[in-house]
Amino acid sequence: MSEKNAAAAHRRVLLFVPNLIGYARLILLAVGVAAERWNPAVFFYLWLVSASLDLVDGIAARKLKQCSHFGEVLDVVADNVTRTLVWSMVARTARGTVETHLAPFFISVEWITFVSSHSLSIEARRHWKEEVGGDKIKSRDASVNKGVSASSSEGSRKPDENQDGIPAESEREATPPPYLLRKIFENNFKNVFGFTAIVSTFALPMILYLIALPDDVRQEGVVDPIGVFSLLLSLFPSSSLFHTLMFTTSSTPVPILTFLLCAYAVCGRVLAFLAEMWVMRTYVISLLDKDGRSS
Repeated sequence: MSEKNAAAAHRRVLLFVPNLIGYARLILLAVGVAAERWNPAVFFYLWLVSASLDLVDGIAARKLKQCSHFGEVLDVVADNVTRTLVWSMVARTARGTVETHLAPFFISVEWITFVSSHSLSIEARRHWKEEVGGDKIKSRDASVNKGVSASSSEGSRKPDENQDGIPAESEREATPPPYLLRKIFENNFKNVFGFTAIVSTFALPMILYLIALPDDVRQEGVVDPIGVFSLLLSLFPSSSLFHTLMFTTSSTPVPILTFLLCAYAVCGRVLAFLAEMWVMRTYVISLLDKDGRSS
């Protein structure tokens, strides 16, 4: 392919509809962050739109047959940038609390997981979700080293082992994920456990951010710890159930619905963290295998 044709192909991929959605998500976040100090409500609702678009880009890519490697990376980068910005807001707003220390921890975990999963997908020449979602995890397609035979100087060593007896990259199979992780990865995260894990990675930092805001800011900005749910419940402002769920009382210092949402998000984030640890563990093992083969 000539340089001119390559440039045209690059432009075509950059203008795929799913990728345009990715750019829009990042622009919405940038505008929201810029407006956050003056009106947190603007940041919240732009974040909500940006996060919702994450449900659209994948569908658009499949329907329009515009799947691309660039789009896969852009999608995850947009997700991580979204969560990083909200965790940063949490660290700034909830000063001196445990959330301040959670923010850099989860930001680091999410970006390390991105590097690990992307590197694994490059090694395996397939998408990382397919890589970790099966019962067996191969570090590379089995076809890579097919037909490789041992030289006469390698003695009785098997063709698919190195001098230390470590299986070749094409043949090594990692231990399958534990049952709970298999349930999370099942059907490309399209299950109760996977949905809870993915949604909670977005929801938990935003819930913590909204809770950390001063009460007057939330009320003036029409923002509260449960976001759009309050708009639905506000249809019944005189209901005692509404006030019990939404507002603090002498017997319920924390609104019940806020507490339940936080509990759900925390449980989901723990599930996501277990999955992230598995991906990082798999990547570390693949690096150690490479070192073992080269030594």
